[in-house]
Amino acid sequence: MSVCICTPRQKETGRFSIRCTAHNGHSTAAYKERKKPLTVLQSYKNDFEWIQDKYQAELRLFASRVRKYWVIPACKKYNLTFMSGNGTFFFISEKKRSDIHNQEEAVDAGISKGLVQVFELLNMEIDQQHWVGDYVHDVTKEDVEAEDERRVG
Repeated sequence: MSVCICTPRQKETGRFSIRCTAHNGHSTAAYKERKKPLTVLQSYKNDFEWIQDKYQAELRLFASRVRKYWVIPACKKYNLTFMSGNGTFFFISEKKRSDIHNQEEAVDAGISKGLVQVFELLNMEIDQQHWVGDYVHDVTKEDVEAEDERRVG
């Protein structure tokens, strides 16, 4: 049995990957339904979209692992929350009532040792405008408590 390699966007638009043989060869059926044959340029565009979607999915998966194994434990250990969005990411210290955007601010908050490696991961550059921290979802107190319950249960 073949596994579909098409992205949801390709399935919605009907522009399936040529390499996909799953779902009874829907790529062949989609190709035959077109009024014009798929051009070489369109084929390359479809492949590039597939590569981009796969790349984004891998980044989201990596960011979820960083969140689970690094950010949530740091939030639990140092009583922090984590926020990400609008091109920025930072920890919030409830005790100091301050935002921690980098290692220098962590020193000021008195928790630099524990966040050095976390910031190294979050600050890994994906491209010139995005970092791993941009892909990590927020961590609230409820997320930390839920993670504790999963480990106990």
